[in-house]
Amino acid sequence: MKTIQERQPIVYQTLFNALKHHALSHAYLFVGESGTGKQSTANWLASSFLCQDSTTPVACGNCSSCKRIHDQQHPDVHHLLPEGQSIKVNQMLAIKSHLGKSGMESAKQVLIVHQTERLTTAAANSLLKFIEEPEGELLVIFLTSNRQSVLPTIQSRCQVVYFQQIPSDELMSQFMSEGMLKKHAVLLAEIVNSTEQGLALYQEEWFEETVTIMEKWADYLSKRDPYAFVYVQQKIVPVFKDKTQQSWLFTCLTAHIKQTFLTQISTLSQEEEYFFVKLQNSALEATKKWQANVSFQNVCEQLAAKITK
Repeated sequence: MKTIQERQPIVYQTLFNALKHHALSHAYLFVGESGTGKQSTANWLASSFLCQDSTTPVACGNCSSCKRIHDQQHPDVHHLLPEGQSIKVNQMLAIKSHLGKSGMESAKQVLIVHQTERLTTAAANSLLKFIEEPEGELLVIFLTSNRQSVLPTIQSRCQVVYFQQIPSDELMSQFMSEGMLKKHAVLLAEIVNSTEQGLALYQEEWFEETVTIMEKWADYLSKRDPYAFVYVQQKIVPVFKDKTQQSWLFTCLTAHIKQTFLTQISTLSQEEEYFFVKLQNSALEATKKWQANVSFQNVCEQLAAKITK
């Protein structure tokens, strides 16, 4: 597994310099897609902030504090996550009793806020008090994949740190070096943002079967074969039973259509190019309908009917 320094060298150097010169901001907003290393970097920064080894500016990884943060057992590192669809005021009230005091083991505490875009306005306003007037030394790290949805009052009080996506061709090479088939490596490199995510998916028992079924359905759709509709009932619905697998189907289908289009674009007629664009847009539209709680089977059948008519 790559280190933070290897995966996000600019982020690492920025934070390393701040630690080295004792110039950490009181609050950071980490912005990046899932899999780019925001969570692991937040844990590393928390470890560096609370590390008991004063001979190094960054986490030693060996002291009791570093080990407990790694195991998520440190009493002075707090995590705030959504309950349901949002992070609510009552969650802030529960954490106030901790943040309103000095840390249990030192004057320092760390708060890591996950999916910051889900903070309600009331919860954010309650949190701002601790950012501006903390008891002791408080480091707050906000994580988000969508900066535009983070409240301006939060953004204005943070140093924003951007996490870059790993290039698809680099991911593909890494996957193939692990023994992955090229077609699977190409697909996963389009979908995930880290080697770890891709390898974890590849090792799932259902991976190969679901990809094979998706590819077959995509082939029927791209050929405008009416059997694409029947295939939904015979294979798609029986195999993709739960929400996770259904989400996986739509993600894979969209990525597969894109890759097929890019591979064949030099040989396609103008009419065929138009059809692939229509197919891609229809797959994205189907995904949105499913996310809006339209029946999975209905969405898939509507997609097949629209494309093959």
